[in-house]
Amino acid sequence: MHAGVVLLVTSSALMALTAFVLRTRVPAAVGVLLLAAAGGAFGWGVLLLQPEPSVGESVAAVGLLTILTPAHVRIVLGRFGPSARGAPIRALAAPGERR
Repeated sequence: MHAGVVLLVTSSALMALTAFVLRTRVPAAVGVLLLAAAGGAFGWGVLLLQPEPSVGESVAAVGLLTILTPAHVRIVLGRFGPSARGAPIRALAAPGERR
């Protein structure tokens, strides 16, 4: 199996595990670092599948996915850390529940 495919599958599994299971169970910094590492690994895996990626593509793919993966999870799924467990999503909370 190609190394890029292995890296894509492994990093995708780490992203899903962190976003859906670990995000509210580990400290916020650990969750962000796991997602950032998985995002960067995903970008690197994509580059390994391309015949000859340029330096700009490498920097853009790895750098942007490292930054945007934790941001995307935060925006879509909510806060990181144990304090987020059981907290309502502000947009879906009843008017009396908003903080």
